[in-house]
Amino acid sequence: SSVERTLKVEEVRGLARDLSFKPFEAEKRIIVIQDAEKMTAAAQNSILKILEEPPAYAVFILLASDAELILPTIRSRSQLVRFPQLSETEIKSILNARGLATNTDLSKEAIRFCEGSATRALRFMEEQEFRDSLSAAQQAFWGAMNGAAPHFSFSFAEAVKGAEEASQALSIWLCEARDLAMAVSSTRFPVGSEARAWASAWGGNPMAGKKIFSLVEDILRAERELSQNVSPKMIFASLFSVMKPDFVTRP
Repeated sequence: SSVERTLKVEEVRGLARDLSFKPFEAEKRIIVIQDAEKMTAAAQNSILKILEEPPAYAVFILLASDAELILPTIRSRSQLVRFPQLSETEIKSILNARGLATNTDLSKEAIRFCEGSATRALRFMEEQEFRDSLSAAQQAFWGAMNGAAPHFSFSFAEAVKGAEEASQALSIWLCEARDLAMAVSSTRFPVGSEARAWASAWGGNPMAGKKIFSLVEDILRAERELSQNVSPKMIFASLFSVMKPDFVTRP
């Protein structure tokens, strides 16, 4: 999976035991499972058994960033409610409410990298280690575009701590690829300096669009491989080997 499996079957079995007791003061017992996609396969199967014959007083709410990581048999027994990504204005409002928007440059970066997720934006603002990992991923992307030396790609792959951090790094790479596409298509879009420099170096080269499309496909394929438990080291080694454009010198 593209996330660390943290909810174990033993915890679900404990939940099942608790559910044998009816609620005392309320009519319903509501169980909220945060990051449901992080359940192990055994834990998901254990939840499935509960959902097949749930107590009449139990309501399950499974929160997941990617419903595809939940067993189809669980999804078929659930009512799917999709929450759209938050807008930049909504993210700004949340940061303001927490008193975290005083650092304008940092809050702009948080909004850019959070992909509509308030949780991710707050984490970006509050955790230096999280910001450092995203910055390293950003540098690695442009390092790959610039034909980084093998030791650079190896060092980055070694530094990625598990599948969850690898997934975060790939989302940053998609963000940078999006910036690159925007910079190539127009000078009006606010993008990073690296993307703007590459767009200028390509100078209308007809291969640019094809390269960006191929780049996005490579990153999306890497995300699929990560969800299939392929080693992050192998994934990034593969990406580094194919990313550098062969029709233009670096800007």
